[in-house]
Amino acid sequence: MNVISSVQQRVFPFDFYTYMRNKHPITFNEENEAYAVFRYPYVRQVLFNFMYLYYYSTIRD
Repeated sequence: MNVISSVQQRVFPFDFYTYMRNKHPITFNEENEAYAVFRYPYVRQVLFNFMYLYYYSTIRD
């Protein structure tokens, strides 16, 4: 999933953020080889335990 937003999403980001929080709270952007985390509890979890991304991604696949 490409999480780099388009111009439209940068101007009006709220629909994009709502969609990502509801459907893809943690996602991996293959193009940039980076995770995007959209929910605060998950952000805290990742900051305090980076292995959470690995566990989450294996559960979600």
